[in-house]
Amino acid sequence: MIPVNLSIKGFLSYKEEVNINFEELHLASITGANGAGKSSILDAITWALFGQARAKSDQIINQQSNLASVSLDFIYEKQLFRVRRTKPFEKPMLLEFYIRDLDSVEWRSITEHTITETQKKIEGTLRLNYDTFINASFFLQGKADQFTQLSPGDRKAILSTILGLEIWEEYQKKAKDIRRVFEIEQKKNESLLDEINKEIENEKQIEAFLKEIELDLERKQAEKQTHKLIMDQATQLEMAKTNAENQMITLKEEIRKLMEKLQKGSDRKKNLTAQIEMLTNQVMSAPKIEKDYQQWQLTRDQLELSTTKFEKYMQVKQKLEALVHKEEIEDSQLKSDFKNLEEKFIVHEKNVETLPEKENELNQSISLINELNSKISKKDHHNLRLKALQIDLTTHLQAVKHLTQLNDEKRAHLKEFKGAGPECPFCSQPLTEEHRQKYESLIIKEGLERKTLIEKENKVIDDLRNQIQDVDHKIKEIEALEKESLQVQNSINQKQLIVNTINDQILDWEKNKANVFKTLRQQLATNSHLEKFKAEKEALQVEINQINFDENQHTQLKLQESNLRGVEDKYRQMESAKNRLEPLNQQILELSEDIRSDEVDYQRKLTTLSAIETDFEKQFSHLAEISDLQKELDDIDKEINQITRRLGAEKQKLDTIGRKKKDKLILQEKLAQLTLQVSRYQKLEEAFGKNGVPALLIEQALPEIETHANEILERLTSGQFSIHFETQSEYKDKKRQDKKETLDILINDANGHTRAYEMFSGGEAFRINFSVRLALSRVLAKRSGARLQTLVVDEGFGSQDIAGRNRLVETINLIKSDFSKILIITHLEDLKDAFPGRIEVEKTSMGSQVEVVVY
Repeated sequence: MIPVNLSIKGFLSYKEEVNINFEELHLASITGANGAGKSSILDAITWALFGQARAKSDQIINQQSNLASVSLDFIYEKQLFRVRRTKPFEKPMLLEFYIRDLDSVEWRSITEHTITETQKKIEGTLRLNYDTFINASFFLQGKADQFTQLSPGDRKAILSTILGLEIWEEYQKKAKDIRRVFEIEQKKNESLLDEINKEIENEKQIEAFLKEIELDLERKQAEKQTHKLIMDQATQLEMAKTNAENQMITLKEEIRKLMEKLQKGSDRKKNLTAQIEMLTNQVMSAPKIEKDYQQWQLTRDQLELSTTKFEKYMQVKQKLEALVHKEEIEDSQLKSDFKNLEEKFIVHEKNVETLPEKENELNQSISLINELNSKISKKDHHNLRLKALQIDLTTHLQAVKHLTQLNDEKRAHLKEFKGAGPECPFCSQPLTEEHRQKYESLIIKEGLERKTLIEKENKVIDDLRNQIQDVDHKIKEIEALEKESLQVQNSINQKQLIVNTINDQILDWEKNKANVFKTLRQQLATNSHLEKFKAEKEALQVEINQINFDENQHTQLKLQESNLRGVEDKYRQMESAKNRLEPLNQQILELSEDIRSDEVDYQRKLTTLSAIETDFEKQFSHLAEISDLQKELDDIDKEINQITRRLGAEKQKLDTIGRKKKDKLILQEKLAQLTLQVSRYQKLEEAFGKNGVPALLIEQALPEIETHANEILERLTSGQFSIHFETQSEYKDKKRQDKKETLDILINDANGHTRAYEMFSGGEAFRINFSVRLALSRVLAKRSGARLQTLVVDEGFGSQDIAGRNRLVETINLIKSDFSKILIITHLEDLKDAFPGRIEVEKTSMGSQVEVVVY
């Protein structure tokens, strides 16, 4: 990973946006006072790539910012990438990932759906996670000895990750997964084989049971044949019985119908006799009925003539009544129209009277709103004045806040400085009494100066707040006038509407209604509108007199005709009786003859039925029930079916056993193959495990790392120390024959003595750390896995004397060709110009600022 450009904003000590371009830098120092923000540059890189820094969550956001944003452009494997990470205050983090070809200008997003998935893609691209990155490429402040300070077991795990050996864990996992699949299949087939063996063991028992079932079937089939013969005989007798029953049913039905026929004949004969008697009486009263019939016809003719006159009379009378009604409606409508106009005339006179007064009120309101608008127009000026004062107030408040925070920080530094031992807590240099008093006096003096500035700023702030209060009061007064103006404008709108309405009403009366009102008044005074109905009314009255309709006579004729109307039915009934009497006498003679013949047939059929019933009782009284015999036969069939099913089931079991014997051979062969596969993958798991191939690869890599580390350490210690790695050690339990996996670091001095790394501290420990870390970076740069092309050392020289520092600078210059970028963070003045490039960091009131210097 080669950094190209770093953009930081709102992150830790970086408030305003800062851009650092690394393109012209190869070997450079990052310099600045303690707390200036040097290490924050490295925090920004690790936070952008991995979301991790010394501070966590919202703590990475600058105190005067609402969000932290870091964007890093870097080159990896000849591709240009960009990572942008943003953290708003108390909101979720945002992560973006882009790629661009080196000869292209367009960025293409390769961001995944979630932050987790995008983070995995970044780490997959770099082939590094945060722990591996800082252990191999970064000497972070306070973590320079992180790799060597790890436990031996953890060192080996980190080294395995750095060397890209985690792929063997994937191989082991895949081998384990495949082995488990084979084992599951193996257990499944073993279970199937056990079931097959159990079924095959039952073969002889099934064959014996099958013979018993076949004998039962033969016995039941013989029993069925015997029962079937008895059933056939019973069926023939049952058919004869059914024929006899059907014959008796037929005779009974015929006898019933004859009885019904005889009853109907008797009833009909009685009815005919009654009709003949009634018709004879009607024929005897004929003279009187004929006389009344002639009188009814005469009265009916007279009534028809009177009805014709009545219809003409009613037609003319209805016309006269309609004309009178029309005359009344027109008179009523004219009076109603006049009344409406008369009411509007009263309104018109009132409008003419009130119009001048309403126009005067409208003019007064217009004058008032013009005065209010003149005062309201000053509001914009006051608003601009208020905004300017508020901006000025914010500036002075921020100045007070910054000065107060600076005082707090200096007090904290002074407290830490007072409690320091013989070394400066900021530069690790020897701390003299003169240096201590000079530093404390400087801090106290600067604090008093800032206190005076704070007091001056507070006075300005009080004055600005008073001015803001005064301007705000004026704005509120204008806002009250705005409300009053709105009310006056509403009043003007209402008054203008009233004036317009009055003018419209006056104009409408004079133009459309005045002449109509005058005409209606004249017509009602003379009744001239009713003259047109008088002649028509007199003509209709003459026509009524000419019809000469007598209403009393018409009523008498209607009553007389109604009383005689029933004689018509009597007359027609009498004529009908004369015509029907002779045929009825003939019908009654024929009916009597039919009744005598049916009575003879009825007696004959009764005698025949009695003889058949006597014979039926003798033949079929002791006949067996067919249903019982059929039920017994059905029961036998059910038993045969059950035996047949049992027979089929047992035969099927034998067929299944035959197939199972073939399946057994196939399963035995398959189990042999599965057992072989399980054994093979178990061996692969052991080979891919940490004690297998990865352990061998580490064993192969350690000599190379050891050689590089000793080469560097020899320069740093003038050949006083050398490094040796041990990958196995004895267990405390001496009975164990095997050894435990470890990664111990052993140091040999010039006298041949060997000590563990943990026995060293201070400058010597740092030189060892530096040698191991550079050795790791060199080895990794040569491998095809992760490419660590950038080396960073953060505050690593403070523990070295002048000679040790010179040796470190010399060593770094020797290995600079192995890296595209080497960055050295230091606050020591004598090292600022030791390298060809420099990134200068300065703490200001607007946050940390950066300047890149290239010689």
